[in-house]
Amino acid sequence: MVPNVAPVITSASLTPNPVVSGNPSALNGTFSDPGSLGTETYTLSIDWGDGAGFSEFYAVMPPNFGPFNHIFTDAATVN
Repeated sequence: MVPNVAPVITSASLTPNPVVSGNPSALNGTFSDPGSLGTETYTLSIDWGDGAGFSEFYAVMPPNFGPFNHIFTDAATVN
């Protein structure tokens, strides 16, 4: 165990790709936490980049998170 090390997102994908305006999209990924004791609950705060603000989601243990769903109103804003 490594104390006081922040969790790191190791991969992330948004489907469908490309995003279709008005339809649900799902964010999935993996993360690691070298300092984990195995009992943490993680809060992931996501700025979707489309003006909708932040969404918060929870993950119990690495390595997987998601699917976290969002509907983009303007696909042109997605990078």
